[in-house]
Amino acid sequence: MLADTQTAYNLAVRQGETFYQEFQWAFEGTTPVNLTSMTSRGQIRSSASHAGVICAITIAIIDAANGIFALKLTAAETKSIPTTGDAYDEAETYVYDVEFTDSAGAVYRVLQGYVTVSPEVTK
Repeated sequence: MLADTQTAYNLAVRQGETFYQEFQWAFEGTTPVNLTSMTSRGQIRSSASHAGVICAITIAIIDAANGIFALKLTAAETKSIPTTGDAYDEAETYVYDVEFTDSAGAVYRVLQGYVTVSPEVTK
C-alpha cells in the first residue's frame, strides 16, 4: 500500500510479524521530493521525551526520484517490542517519527504518529 506522507500517520504493528509499508513524500501533496542525496532515520519510543529507543526503523528508498520510501521492521524486531496484553486487542501504544536530512544538512520530519503493537499469541 502506498500512502502519501502527512503530518501524522499512525502505524499498526503485529508483534512477531514482518512490517513493511510504502510512502511517498510529496511537496504539498503533488510534487514528489527527490530523495537521491538524502539520509534518513526513524525511531520508536515510549514517548517523545523518553531517552530509550524501543526500536530503530529501517527506511528503504524504493524510488528516489519519485519520493517513494518504505518503513521496514523484521519479525525479530517487532517481536522485541514490549507488549503487556494477553490478547490481540490489548495493544501497547508508542510514538515514532521519520526524518530525512538533505545534503545541506536541513532536517525534515516527514512522518510522525503513534505505533500500536498488538501482542503475538503464537510463540
